[in-house]
Amino acid sequence: MKKKLFILFAAITMALLTTIIVSAQNAKAKFETKKRGGYTLSIIFTVKNGNVRSVSVDEWRPVNKSFHEYGVEGTRGDGASTWKDSGNTTSIENDGQSVSITKKNNGFLVIMDWSGVKVLFTKIGAKYVGKIVN
Repeated sequence: MKKKLFILFAAITMALLTTIIVSAQNAKAKFETKKRGGYTLSIIFTVKNGNVRSVSVDEWRPVNKSFHEYGVEGTRGDGASTWKDSGNTTSIENDGQSVSITKKNNGFLVIMDWSGVKVLFTKIGAKYVGKIVN
């Protein structure tokens, strides 16, 4: 009887630990900034089991009194965007524009290939918080 209780306890403990570990690898990331002169940047992506599953990047830049929009949007397997994984980096291309997302120790580094802007996301609780880095 003790052996059966121990096995049951071990199975429940493993199930709980697995749930906690998987939940730690599932999160959403959101970053938005607006600057004087009209520059705006919005990045949203989801992570499931430690891998980026969907992304939406929208950047507006003022150029000669008009605005130019750059962006990438897609979900793995959607047929509209192209996803390439190479080591810790995932590149997403859509309509001729691309974004690379590199997995770091405790977060992700997002780089817009059209502008070189870099945003580092670090995990805080169940979400990622971003900041622009040089």
